[in-house]
Amino acid sequence: MTSKIKVIAILICFSFTASAQNEVDALRYSQVTFGGTARFNALGGAFGALGGDLSVSSTNPAGLSIYRASEFSFTPAVFTQRTRSTHYGNTAEDGKANFNFGNIGVVFTDLKNPNGYSEWAGSHLSFTYNRHNDFNNRQSISGMNPSSSLLDHYVSQINGLNPADVYNADQFGSSLAWNTFLINPIDTVDTTTYIGVIGNGGIEQKKHIIQRGGMGEFDISISGNYNNKFYIGGTLGFPMLNYEEESTYTETDVEDTIAYFKSFDLKQKLYTSGTGFNFKLGMIFRPVDWMRLGGAIHTPTYWKLKDEYSSDISATFDSVPPWTTANSQDFNASSPEGVYDYRLYTPWRLIGSMAIIIDKKGLISVDYEFIDYSSARLRGEFYGFDAENASIDQKYTHATNIRVGTEWRFQPFSIRGGYALYGSPFKGGLNTGTRENYSFGFGIRESDFYIDFAYIFSQTSSDYFLYSGDLVDATLTESESHTFQTTLGFRF
Repeated sequence: MTSKIKVIAILICFSFTASAQNEVDALRYSQVTFGGTARFNALGGAFGALGGDLSVSSTNPAGLSIYRASEFSFTPAVFTQRTRSTHYGNTAEDGKANFNFGNIGVVFTDLKNPNGYSEWAGSHLSFTYNRHNDFNNRQSISGMNPSSSLLDHYVSQINGLNPADVYNADQFGSSLAWNTFLINPIDTVDTTTYIGVIGNGGIEQKKHIIQRGGMGEFDISISGNYNNKFYIGGTLGFPMLNYEEESTYTETDVEDTIAYFKSFDLKQKLYTSGTGFNFKLGMIFRPVDWMRLGGAIHTPTYWKLKDEYSSDISATFDSVPPWTTANSQDFNASSPEGVYDYRLYTPWRLIGSMAIIIDKKGLISVDYEFIDYSSARLRGEFYGFDAENASIDQKYTHATNIRVGTEWRFQPFSIRGGYALYGSPFKGGLNTGTRENYSFGFGIRESDFYIDFAYIFSQTSSDYFLYSGDLVDATLTESESHTFQTTLGFRF
């Protein structure tokens, strides 16, 4: 069974925006793939009306009221990925594996005396951690570019500036190329028009990218069960994230056709960390025994983020270039250590759900989610992010996500399957990407113990730009990932 994630994304890589907090960051931390237990993921995450799983603290906390006993569970997971990139006809592959915990948590159940006077049949309190995003990835890109260089992008940034102002133009990009003599004035008369040493392309381009980190959420949830018909719940969520990217970008004159120039390397590092908070409110109504209807609303996550970043360029020439008085063929320049604190407000989420219970032997569950990615906002203490927020409005739009799952029981065994379709966050004409996930699993459940297994296979296809799309062709990247999860649970 194959899951295809088809994303045709205009992503400007960190080769010249490593220090920028922009619409790419806003989207990365606004897109959430709800994770959690193996049962939750095996059903595609379609638990909005179903409940009875610790993962629902992150989707619809009313589902905790389905529990009839207290429970503890934890979910170790293994994630592997292979990425293939095709750049100007050349294909390179790379891969990465990661171990993490998809879920760990406990729910305490307090059932009321059925002979009492209150219509409230029980209450629940849970403390849960669910992993929502996995950023771990490794990608290699290589190919011969016949027409352009990253230096062409840098030239477009500084053209018209006086040489004394070039240093402050971009201390993490173009100024480094200037300080390593990769960019120079076109002549001694016109000192505000610049040219790169590579000229019209004809160089080998390589980029190696390593991404690490993830995003998870610690939830404190309470829920109540009114007469076994109406269930309500609320969650106070404390998400956490860490994202690390290290990249090395190289351009080399492998055919020795460019005067003096041999190669240059651009190395960049970016580390983002942050915490936030949000609220979730949910309800489930059971009009008849075989049907459950659910709804949930999620406030924006109010992130407080910190970026730490740096860049350096090393350039090597075949012989001492005549445009410098330095008696050297090798030059190096490093950026300052960049640090920036900022805030991000992610969009609201609305979820509607329905579950059908089939004679206590099977079920079918559906979630429908609405999210408007254009409403995400970046904020800073001394910077308003007006241009970046305008770019969010321009590029992103609302999306609808659909999750479907089914489970069939053959006591004490259960088999499960799921499907999820995530709509594109991009406006028409800019991006038409969608994402699909397929999953399946099985479980064994006894009176006080259970074990569940899940497997998710994903295949992705995306367009990636090494620098400005006006100068370089898109690199086609195709990835296959495999996730294996096991949940161990105990009732008490």
